Amino acid sequence: MNFYMFGLQRSGTNFIYDTIHGNFENMLQLNIVDHNVSSPTWKHLIEPRNEWVPNVPVLFVYKNPYTWLESVAYRNSMDFWESHGQEGRQSPIVPYYVDTNRKVMVYSFEHAVRMWCHAIHSWAIDPPFPTFPIKYEDLLVEESRDKIFAELKDKYNLTPTPNAGFVPAAGQVINSNSYTPSMGDYYKEGRPENLSKHFIEMVGELLDEDILNFTEYEKIG
Repeated sequence: MNFYMFGLQRSGTNFIYDTIHGNFENMLQLNIVDHNVSSPTWKHLIEPRNEWVPNVPVLFVYKNPYTWLESVAYRNSMDFWESHGQEGRQSPIVPYYVDTNRKVMVYSFEHAVRMWCHAIHSWAIDPPFPTFPIKYEDLLVEESRDKIFAELKDKYNLTPTPNAGFVPAAGQVINSNSYTPSMGDYYKEGRPENLSKHFIEMVGELLDEDILNFTEYEKIG
């Protein structure tokens, strides 16, 4: 079956891609070879575009905002900052931009979290068409993972593989080679290890009630 998958960098898109293909037959991700940030199907879009292929399942994966911010800030950010940046004037949800007056690159943790919030609203809470949101942390727990796969199977009439229940081994997912089993506990607990008190408080201030109710994440502090 054809499907789309979206999520910000470091949200678990590669992990769920491997997991989906290990559990269901004949899954073809339509945006798997699309690395063009201007494309309507680039998998790291922060919101849906008008150009679309209708009647195709749309999966959206997201991660706890505290551990997600740590990931893009202090670990392997991939192309998050540059691909979502722009030259010139700063926008409230552009985390990286080039100040053409001072000729410097500006990175904003606050704007990165605002972008995370915008993506949650755009893809999960108020999407313009049906989507299937997936919380990354639920994929790390067998019971909740099995529930997700059962819902996917029933909703889209998918065929399980002989390896149903497959989960990639730690360190085997592309761009996450440094992942270890202990990091699974870190993500499930949702407790940042490197964010300062200032940034922890900032994240909490930006999480609105709709996001907290939908994701069931909790503010820290």
